[in-house]
Amino acid sequence: MLVRLLSVVLMLSATFSVSWAKSVEVTGYGVIEQNNLADARKNAIEDAKRVAIEQLFGSYISARTETNNFMLAAEKIYSTTKGRLDSYTITDEQKLDDSTFVVTLLASIDELSVRSEVDQQLSKYNWLKKPRIKFSSATVDGPYQSNLQRAFDTALQNALIDKGFTILTDKFHSSINPSFILSSNLQSSVSTEQFQGMDIKSNQLLASVDLASFQTGIVISNATQSAQKAGADSLNALQKLTNQLAVRIAQRINLDTKVAWLADNQQPVLIEISANQSSSDEILAFIQEWVVGIVGVSKELQNTSTTKVLAQYQGWPEQLFDQLTVMSKQPNVPFSIEQIQGGNIVLAAK
Repeated sequence: MLVRLLSVVLMLSATFSVSWAKSVEVTGYGVIEQNNLADARKNAIEDAKRVAIEQLFGSYISARTETNNFMLAAEKIYSTTKGRLDSYTITDEQKLDDSTFVVTLLASIDELSVRSEVDQQLSKYNWLKKPRIKFSSATVDGPYQSNLQRAFDTALQNALIDKGFTILTDKFHSSINPSFILSSNLQSSVSTEQFQGMDIKSNQLLASVDLASFQTGIVISNATQSAQKAGADSLNALQKLTNQLAVRIAQRINLDTKVAWLADNQQPVLIEISANQSSSDEILAFIQEWVVGIVGVSKELQNTSTTKVLAQYQGWPEQLFDQLTVMSKQPNVPFSIEQIQGGNIVLAAK
């Protein structure tokens, strides 16, 4: 299927204004059955609309969708967002051969409207890529401190992994920082009570967890849960409680991050372009025009070999990195990715 982006020509200044209208020229095909050109033309137009959505939002959907659900999610999203095209102009149409009708459209799409529809579909069908989380040191007050810390961290990590999160540890080195840092505090207590002349041990555990943005330090999820269990073997009873509390807290974190993911939440990302000024301006124009989710770009520095810009992105920073990685592999994209480190990304001209 032939698809080509319109060439992007923008005059760049120190601060870039945001344009939500995106335009692409795309080609769609319709099968001619029983010499019915009208239906073939209609199908070709619908096919071109789908291609326009795919061209503009394919990397965005990929960056925000779990890998195993991407094809299913993409098909659903493309089929439900074709009506979001603001306008289109047929620039060429013809009967290609006896079985194929071809239509070329110049389509204009409102990015905000389509992105909102995409996010709603992702939420509706639970096709949500979860952010990366790194655990900071837990604190424990009460008996069995080291045992309970290890047991709770393990239980919570497993519960979050079951929810689809990626957990970064000191043993796992990544060029992309986590989106969130998780800190926890445990309070354990063991008391003895009399019941019908017998001593009964009551074991209680309280867990409080904060999930804060790695970039801003803002807490987006706070969960506090407590449980108790009777038993003579207090350590064993408390370790079982860590599993119970971890499941509850993972559910809370899952909900809160989903809300944050769908909210108008902007994250700062520093983009450095290693290229001359002309190539840098071309790359910045491309990013500003085609990277979905960029809501603001300001130029911080430019010299003969380097340009630095601060971008505001709606989503987890690693989602932007995923988008840029996918885009950089396309032949018509003017940049390659040289380095990614946390909230900083280095691009170079191809």
